[in-house]
Amino acid sequence: MKKYFLLLGCLCFLGFQTNSYGQSVNSGEVLNNSNAPGQISTDSKEIKELSFSLGEFTTPSKDEALHYIKVEVVMEYEGINDEPLKRNKDKFRDAVNTLLMQITIQQAKKDYIEHALHNSIQKRMQELLTEFAPGLIKIKRILIPAFLIN
Repeated sequence: MKKYFLLLGCLCFLGFQTNSYGQSVNSGEVLNNSNAPGQISTDSKEIKELSFSLGEFTTPSKDEALHYIKVEVVMEYEGINDEPLKRNKDKFRDAVNTLLMQITIQQAKKDYIEHALHNSIQKRMQELLTEFAPGLIKIKRILIPAFLIN
């Protein structure tokens, strides 16, 4: 008989815990109404953290031998909208191509590992954004999900 009361007590306790956990998650009005991570509300405009893909690049290296560097570049940025990025995507791609064609294979490997490649691309992209859309977009970081040397 004691076993049944103990079992019933455990089940009631677990049911209460599950119910109170479900209520705290479902009734999290304060959490749901606050700004989502990465979003800062300013007056009537919202600044959002987003990403913008510049696509893949296949460029010849600066080496005398015929080698190619293939990378994919994604910008994580903070801004109100991505119109300046869409309008000037070709100029951003030209800048990345120019940067990649100026480095050797050994330098590209070293810079990729040490994130110097990421930083030089980010610096150049931010310079272009300052020229095209001053104060509207800030690049947070550059991601290179694909890096291949042939």
